[in-house]
Amino acid sequence: MQLEKLILQIQSLDGTLKHEANKAVNRLLTMRNWLIGYYIVEYEQKGEDRAKYGDTLLNVLSASLDIKGLSLTNLKLNRLFYIAYPQIHQTVSDELQNNTIQIGQTLSDQLQIFDNQSNSSLLSTPNELENTPTQIVQTLSAQFELAKKIIDKLSFSHITLLLPIDNELKRAFYAIEAIKGTWSVRELKRQIDSLLFERSGMSKKPEQLLSQLDTKAEKFMIVV
Repeated sequence: MQLEKLILQIQSLDGTLKHEANKAVNRLLTMRNWLIGYYIVEYEQKGEDRAKYGDTLLNVLSASLDIKGLSLTNLKLNRLFYIAYPQIHQTVSDELQNNTIQIGQTLSDQLQIFDNQSNSSLLSTPNELENTPTQIVQTLSAQFELAKKIIDKLSFSHITLLLPIDNELKRAFYAIEAIKGTWSVRELKRQIDSLLFERSGMSKKPEQLLSQLDTKAEKFMIVV
């Protein structure tokens, strides 16, 4: 082996593994942010002393937490992240069950309960699944799959650009396009600012939002 080839191999290995490590860290931080949003909303709904803090809760948290990246603004984004993408619970729950990240059995149990409640709210009895229109089943599956893709393929900086979008179809459109086009954060912002969704005519023909993500050749339909 020539020395030059050895140097290139080491450089390539270093670059590849650093990239994969950064992706793994980003993915875990994104899930952390979703979980923080989950904790906050759970406390707002069930905390024994929630009335004591009311609208000041996030201010109290930001002043009490000495954790980089958890400013008041970020806490608000984490809360909004959970509200906008509750279906991400499936990905987080799977991670906990597979012991990829260790947070605690209690949280894993809580998310499993959340998963069961979500499913039962959609279909009250197992037999109803047989009588459910295929389009609805595909749509629910697509929503969960898109949530997983968002975790896997987009950084939280991408996600913060999606969160202010109130229209769920519009938000899904930009998420899918960002994933398909491997857009940078800057490119995603540019496309949102240029009103790509409105110019595409998708708002008038939502049934056309059929995307083929490059995984298992599956088609994902988003209908809201």
